[in-house]
Amino acid sequence: VCKTVNVFSNPRERAVMLAEELGCDTKNTASMVAGLRQKTTDELESASLEVMRKVVNWGELLSFAPVVDGHFLPADPAMLFDSGRVNAVDYLLGVNSHEYGFMLPTTMIRGYGQGMAEDKYLSRIKRRISILYPGSNYNSMVAEVRRLYSDIYTGDDPMALQYQFTQACGDHMFLAPTVQVA
Repeated sequence: VCKTVNVFSNPRERAVMLAEELGCDTKNTASMVAGLRQKTTDELESASLEVMRKVVNWGELLSFAPVVDGHFLPADPAMLFDSGRVNAVDYLLGVNSHEYGFMLPTTMIRGYGQGMAEDKYLSRIKRRISILYPGSNYNSMVAEVRRLYSDIYTGDDPMALQYQFTQACGDHMFLAPTVQVA
């Protein structure tokens, strides 16, 4: 996880988004928490998915990421790992085939499972690249991703493009960080 997701610096902002999605009072933390505590798990889950969809459209990967609090999580996990400030223990690394292929996209992408148009494919890949490499030449990077993943499942039909997209996202979120940690 330390190389897969960024930490979140402002958890209250997302708590307010969730509370607003549920119609809770957000004028202060106490009333917001009281309102959230009155909601059912189904209501919380549904509202969380809506918040996730919104932040994904902004180009963020997670709506509720780990928070550096100085105690449980003293610093960004990637920084802790890179600086050697972690416990030396045995661990197992690995990924599954098509790791990103079902659960995450169904919660994050409306209409997932119905294929993906070329323009959506390219814009989603460009959005991810712009987050990872701000200021880069996005067009050449998008073209290279398109070229590399077109061999996985040939064809330009919407289901082939969706499959290519989920393969690229899975490699970005799971495979590359696993290789980097190894």
